[in-house]
Amino acid sequence: PTEEPAKVEVLEFFSYGCPHCSEFYPAFSVWAGKQGADVVVLKVPVSFNGYFQALAPLYYTLEAMGESARLDKVVFRTIHQEGNRLIDAKARSEWAAKNGLDVKKFDDLYNSFAVNAKVRRAAQMTQLYRVQGVPALAVEGKYLVGGRDFKETLANADKAIAKARSE
Repeated sequence: PTEEPAKVEVLEFFSYGCPHCSEFYPAFSVWAGKQGADVVVLKVPVSFNGYFQALAPLYYTLEAMGESARLDKVVFRTIHQEGNRLIDAKARSEWAAKNGLDVKKFDDLYNSFAVNAKVRRAAQMTQLYRVQGVPALAVEGKYLVGGRDFKETLANADKAIAKARSE
C-alpha cells in the first residue's frame, strides 16, 4: 500500500553516497518538479552497506528540519565533488554548521528515535520492493521502473504513472 492513496506515488530509492544517484539527481529533480498535483514523489534512502547506512539518517534529519529541498544538492556536491564523505559525527556537525543549521538540533535529530525508525522503515521498503541497486524508482507500489539510462528510466516512470492513473 502507498502512503497517499489519493495520489500516484513515486518512490526514489537512493543514497547520498552513490555516485549514480548524484548524477541522476539533477534530471530527477527537474522531472519531479514537472509532475502533476496528483503525483507525490517520496525519497527512500537505502542502507545496502555500512556507508549508505551511515548516510540514511542524514536525509531524514534534513527532511525533519525542512531543509532537504535546499540541501540535497549540497550533500551530493560535498560528498562527490569535495570529497567529504560525511562519514563521522564530527564531519556531519561541521557540515551542518557550515550550511547554517542549528548543530544541536541537527545532531539530536540525526540520533533520534523518530529518524532511526524511518531508516528502519526505509530498509524494510528496500527489501519489499527488492531493490538491487540505486537509483531506482517505484510507482504506485506496483512497478519497479528502470531503463538503459536515466532518460529512459524517467520515460518509463512516466508510462507507469499513466498506467496507474488509468487503473
